[in-house]
Amino acid sequence: MNLSKIQPKAGPAILAGTVFLFKIFLIIHYSMGRFFVCLILPTGFIMMTAGLNNECEGDRKAAANSGFIPAAVYRTFMTLIYFTQLTTVDNEQLHEQAANHVEFGKLGRIFIYDLPG
Repeated sequence: MNLSKIQPKAGPAILAGTVFLFKIFLIIHYSMGRFFVCLILPTGFIMMTAGLNNECEGDRKAAANSGFIPAAVYRTFMTLIYFTQLTTVDNEQLHEQAANHVEFGKLGRIFIYDLPG
C-alpha cells in the first residue's frame, strides 16, 4: 500500500464527506454536529494540498508549496474556532458579554475569524 498515492484521493473524499454531513446537520439543526464536522474538514484540506504537492513535477513545486502554507493557516484558525464552539458555546455556560464575542449567531469576533475560511 503506497500512502503517497492514497493521500491525494483521501483528502478530497474527507472534504466531500464533511461538506455532505455539514449540509445534513444544517438541515436538522444540529449545531454540535456542524461544529465537529468543521473541525475535521481542515484535515482533509491539508491532506489534499499535501497530496497535490507530492504529485507536482519539480518545476511546479513552488506553486504547490505556496498553496500548502495558506492551508496550514486555514487549519490553525478553523481548529481554534470550532474547538471553541464545541467546548464553550455548546455548553451554554458563558456570561452574556463573553457569548457576544464567541457565538456565531451573534456575529462576534470568532465569526469574523471564520469569514476568511
